[in-house]
Amino acid sequence: MRHFYKYIDRYLVGIIIGVLLQCAAFFIIGDLSDDAHIVWSALDDAIPFCVPFVVPYVTWFFYILAGFISFWHFHRQSAEDHSEFVRIMWLMGLGLLFCAVFYIIYPTRIPFEQVRPDLSQQKGVFNWLMNFVYQRNVSNNALPSEHCYVSMVLCLGFLRAPALKKSKHRFWVYPASVLLSVSIVAATVFTKQHSILDFFAASVLFIVLSIIVYYIPWRKKRNV
Repeated sequence: MRHFYKYIDRYLVGIIIGVLLQCAAFFIIGDLSDDAHIVWSALDDAIPFCVPFVVPYVTWFFYILAGFISFWHFHRQSAEDHSEFVRIMWLMGLGLLFCAVFYIIYPTRIPFEQVRPDLSQQKGVFNWLMNFVYQRNVSNNALPSEHCYVSMVLCLGFLRAPALKKSKHRFWVYPASVLLSVSIVAATVFTKQHSILDFFAASVLFIVLSIIVYYIPWRKKRNV
């Protein structure tokens, strides 16, 4: 046990606490308002429902776990890796904090009762898994999509990790991360969990915060 504990630092503890708080906030905020604004578009109606996309949709949770463990492990390799780790954590934390505040100020939801197919009588693993997700979904917290935003941040984290740039594993980690992130983003609309508008909002948030975290002069002067 002492061998295990010596690898625990304040960053790992912070990640665990942050994830737990974010999960609690997401579900609490999701049921605060009964008068949420509906987010949907004509383009969403043109996108077909495709139940196999439930696989990348739920893989998102394992992607987060793999990402946080990897980034935390990388940050111990060098000062450059640590600097990149801090930036990714800033990008993740600021984005999720913005989402939580925005969900409270301007609650949004998808008209699930109108756009979701009835899978209660359908058989098959994909249908069962999709129905499982539907039954446990919160009513609000649609725009911007955290599924999309977090996937973008994780992909950026893997692509920028200095430790991976020196490793032979980059030849499969890079394409795997990009493919998984794109699949997860696509899954949000193909499973009717989100509107394409939620994706656009998450993309704008990602671009703006990336500029703030990586390119604003005061961040560089602090030499994080």
